[in-house]
Amino acid sequence: MASTTSEPQPTGIQPTISLEAAVDLLVASLSCPLTTPSCANLMCVAARRISRAFHSRETSSPAQVKFSKSLPRLLRATISFITCKRTYKLHSDMVLRLASCRCTQNQSPEAVARIMRLHAEGPSVEDDPQAELLKKVHEVGYLREMVTHLIPLVKQSISSLTGHKFRSPVPGKDERDQPWPLSAEDLLPHGLPDSIEGLEMWSDARTGTSAIFGLVRELAMHHRPFALALLRPPEYTLAIDRPLEHLTAAMDFYDAHSASDPEVSRQPEFQLVLALVFQFFYVLRLPDPSNTFEPMLVAKVDEMAPVLERLSAILSSLLDNPSALRQEDEWNWSQMLLNIQALIYGRNGRVAPPEVRRQTDKLMQKMMDPVRDALSEMAEVRKGHCANMRCPRRADLDIVYSGRCANCNIMRYCGKECQKKAWNAPILPHKKVCNQIHEFKRSLSKETWAALWSDGGNVYWLMPRSLRTEDGKPVDAQLLKEINKSLVKFKAMCGVYDHGIAKGLADANLMALLKAEEADMDIRIMEMFP
Repeated sequence: MASTTSEPQPTGIQPTISLEAAVDLLVASLSCPLTTPSCANLMCVAARRISRAFHSRETSSPAQVKFSKSLPRLLRATISFITCKRTYKLHSDMVLRLASCRCTQNQSPEAVARIMRLHAEGPSVEDDPQAELLKKVHEVGYLREMVTHLIPLVKQSISSLTGHKFRSPVPGKDERDQPWPLSAEDLLPHGLPDSIEGLEMWSDARTGTSAIFGLVRELAMHHRPFALALLRPPEYTLAIDRPLEHLTAAMDFYDAHSASDPEVSRQPEFQLVLALVFQFFYVLRLPDPSNTFEPMLVAKVDEMAPVLERLSAILSSLLDNPSALRQEDEWNWSQMLLNIQALIYGRNGRVAPPEVRRQTDKLMQKMMDPVRDALSEMAEVRKGHCANMRCPRRADLDIVYSGRCANCNIMRYCGKECQKKAWNAPILPHKKVCNQIHEFKRSLSKETWAALWSDGGNVYWLMPRSLRTEDGKPVDAQLLKEINKSLVKFKAMCGVYDHGIAKGLADANLMALLKAEEADMDIRIMEMFP
């Protein structure tokens, strides 16, 4: 039997299946999808039961983490099911098999009645000449919904880990009940290439779910080898092709409903899909020592441009009426527009038209906020790697865990030697920005500081004026502006260093390049942050 934490029971709801039974059913079915007697409908009902228990706890609360961690068998079965490599035919055969309900075969009337109470009631199609086909379509929808319900549990378990670290085994526990994940092999049991191909199947816009991009994002942020494997040429199916399919489907939904529904831009079929895809794109753009992101864009920009230009027109039309937008929506659409322009222009001879450049300048000026910008930069660096630019293991794809500096709690170092060298480094010494961040951290309560780096911190990034010091005063915007400048410069200089290493520059030549670039960077920083 599965072990679960006690569940708060919502009043007025009588569950059709117990939480423990739902977990057991899914573990068995996901582990053997080609032989399980359960159908997609029944599996979806079980997933809904677990999802309700998960979401009955406060968002991003320790209770949600505790709940997801209490289900290691389910987590392992889910990640194995979603990342299992199958040919298109085998995947289709599996989906069709699960979409065919056999739950009542060879059962007594009493058993049939009991079993059917555990099935969701779909739309009536009995009078339709294509009834059987429509039933299959609905069952495939149940399978997609099941995957969508289970992904948040996997994401929560991964996001609660420190980057590149895994859980410690518990002596005496059954191997299946050990905390998940214990290792890279436990995180992705089918290995990197096969896991990516498995995820590609579930990211298909026709039969899959956009929630996959949220899972892939979490995996990429936690496990750098996975992120780099996503960017390997030549197809870039999961990195580019699948997101474009989902964006196209979201825009088709918008166009089909925009005339009749003034709130269509807030519907999950549009807003949530866009958010998941662009959050995924953002992770792919994180500093990459192997310099694979830019070549990918060069290879795919001609395919990306028509889709993103169509989306740009929709977002621009939404922003033309700011009074009808919530502040959060206005910021999100504006950020997406800027991301679109950064993705498609400046490559393969593509030059932004004058009106696009004017729009970009206007958006950037409007969106500038020293608090939000600094928080965003700190969040990115906090999830990064060793901040010693000259770390000997910097370009090593075998991930080395880097702990956070005890003083600033933001910058990471793989060991005392790297931290010592970075403290008074000739280029971008850690001492300055460390003291700046420490001063900011001391002004906040411990609870507020912790909230900044969880999902709950989004409220401060979207509405930065709500962020207050421990004594209730506005935070020091000038201090945060200086932190932002330091971190922007740090990222840019790391890119210069990595590019020099990739070109095989000798150390003396590399340092000369960095010093020259630093002088130019100081001028550009002053122009960016007057």
